[in-house]
Amino acid sequence: MHAFLFSGNLDDARKYANSMGPTIEFDVKSAADAKNTQAQLLVPKGKYVALLPNLDLSSNESKQVLLKSIEEPLDGVTIVVHASNKEALPETILSRLSSVNQKILLSESKLTPKEFLEKLEKTKERSDVLEVLSEGLRVKGLIQHSDKIMDAIVAVKKNGNTTLQILNLKVRLANLLSV
Repeated sequence: MHAFLFSGNLDDARKYANSMGPTIEFDVKSAADAKNTQAQLLVPKGKYVALLPNLDLSSNESKQVLLKSIEEPLDGVTIVVHASNKEALPETILSRLSSVNQKILLSESKLTPKEFLEKLEKTKERSDVLEVLSEGLRVKGLIQHSDKIMDAIVAVKKNGNTTLQILNLKVRLANLLSV
């Protein structure tokens, strides 16, 4: 899954989106805006983050138009939906988004990427693995790889196979970081 919900401050949502890579912001207020955004999201542009600010304030029709792009983003596209009031988003959209825990993002971890990987490898209990993975989102040097960490969090929540998810994440990050 590469679609996230960031509820709260729009400036923080922008910082979060920018931390994951080049970001394109799409202002969607009307159904016409949504159709234009939908068309742009279907054109391959390489790897980038599509930020949809204040989607909760958009018309219901515009939210429904964007559902397909949120549900199945193109390869290389990460979607960040910002909503000050997530209750204003339809359940069909909310069910396709992973929530970003802003408290996690507000403070930087003191771990190095290598220490994070070592701590993750030693952690066995599912709830502890989720906590360590969440801490990984705050490790300096790993923020740009937050999409991979979020994928691991989603996978652990879905099927609970922590050993496999830790191994997959460790291999992916070790290759990127040359650890």
